[in-house]
Amino acid sequence: MKKITITGKWEGTVDLADPLDIEQAPIINDSLQLPQKHEDGSYYTVALDKMKLPAILACVVKWELKGFPDTVDIHTFPASPRKASHELVDTIHNELVKIFTGETEIPNE
Repeated sequence: MKKITITGKWEGTVDLADPLDIEQAPIINDSLQLPQKHEDGSYYTVALDKMKLPAILACVVKWELKGFPDTVDIHTFPASPRKASHELVDTIHNELVKIFTGETEIPNE
């Protein structure tokens, strides 16, 4: 298990599955596909989050966030305020990708 610290609107910790099991790995892999972009080249944050959330829900073992729902699923995960929600999804997903791909430490030379 890997515990990460969350800052921002919902402060606390989240425990992630580590290592991932054979059912979690493909869900993370699917979450790496990118959705349609805006005309200016930026991504719709709701579309990004919708692609990442199944991986997050499949791999978070324990939620300990202030002001967060007691039961977290696709229907209770807060999608607003938009910026805070997107930052939370990005933070957790980035950590899951590190677990999925394996963190590489490069020593300072």
